[in-house]
Amino acid sequence: MKLYDEIGSLTRDYLSAWWESSTGFPHFQRSYLQNELKVNDRKLEHLSDQVVAELKYQPTEPEDQQALRERLLGFVQPFVRETLGLSEEQMQLVVRRGFIDVAAQFAAEAHRYDPSLTDADIYQASRNVMSMNFMQLLLGLKVELTPAVFAYSLLYPYSDNILDDPAIPPEDKKTFGVWFLSVLQDDDPTPRNERERRIREMIALVENQFPRRSYPAVYQSMVGIHDAQSRSLGLMRSAASPYEADVLGLSFEKGGASVLGDGYLVAGELTDWQRRFMFGYGCFTQLMDDVEDIGSDLKAGIATIFSQSAGRWALDGMTNRLFHFGEGVFSQMERFPGEDAALLRSLVWDCIQPALIGSLIRSHRYYSRGYLASLQDHFPFHFKSLDRQEKKMKRNKFSLVRLLEAAGNKPEQKMGESPAEIAMKKSPW
Repeated sequence: MKLYDEIGSLTRDYLSAWWESSTGFPHFQRSYLQNELKVNDRKLEHLSDQVVAELKYQPTEPEDQQALRERLLGFVQPFVRETLGLSEEQMQLVVRRGFIDVAAQFAAEAHRYDPSLTDADIYQASRNVMSMNFMQLLLGLKVELTPAVFAYSLLYPYSDNILDDPAIPPEDKKTFGVWFLSVLQDDDPTPRNERERRIREMIALVENQFPRRSYPAVYQSMVGIHDAQSRSLGLMRSAASPYEADVLGLSFEKGGASVLGDGYLVAGELTDWQRRFMFGYGCFTQLMDDVEDIGSDLKAGIATIFSQSAGRWALDGMTNRLFHFGEGVFSQMERFPGEDAALLRSLVWDCIQPALIGSLIRSHRYYSRGYLASLQDHFPFHFKSLDRQEKKMKRNKFSLVRLLEAAGNKPEQKMGESPAEIAMKKSPW
């Protein structure tokens, strides 16, 4: 079966799994008593004060940078472990395998490669870096910032944001889409502007790691992502009837194809069941993003199953279904071998459940009070406390990218030639 056909087949399979998932209230790993919530609220407030104070000044000397790193990790690690109830082994997996360091290296490399990138751009791209690092660990590979990881993650702010921006005329998007497809198909079109030049450099980085003749599925997966993204342009019409477009199917195709691309761009090749898990993981994370973006999607006129329903019906049952759907997707991780993969299985769902609750809190107006009250019992902080600390961070111009760079900075380690150096040195454009 060709990869394009398999994307269609996987989309249909996961649509069936979605409709078979329960809308009943989910089973959560943890519950919190009121006194625990109060203690955690104080810990959250103390942590936010510490982080804001530490990041006011960025040290330039290597020894001072290392001291800042150690202080930040000294704050954050016990906080996460205690409030989420994680084991020391789970926490050390993240640190030992280098997730934080890779995210920090990516942020620094991205700034170096293109100083015009905003913190929002880099944060958006770094989420894909973490997804690809997750795939590396599952597949028994070294967690690292490869040229393909760097390049594919930067394609988000360079290409996806053009197609997702409702302010850009449809004809301009179509013209760009034709040009980008020709790049993916190795037609070698000339870049017409600075953005296209950088996109071409990112594809060249992928080609440097995965030659087209040896790894055709890598490029088929990127064409599949492009096709799904192009078809999803029809979702920028939230006023349309739910029966005018297969909103859920397009969302699954887009999200599933994207994470399937993550897998190919870290491993080059994948087995049938590896592709199935990664596609399902992408379907779930796409819907998780849609929950977080309900308000902005409504404002921008982007149709998702959540934005189309928000304000018309409470989203309680639909979000319950998302929890159950995700539990089914992540149960497939049992097929990945190795001690680290087993430990990662136990870590992922412990973190995703509160992360999803945290996402929907930002869209609380679209849920019933009773539902929010039930979720509060399974979230480590009072919702109002989290909102208060987020506002404090915003007032202090807190940047997650700066936190990543500081926490992951290891000045004593000298990297080899970086992806940014390769892209800038070898580009003929």
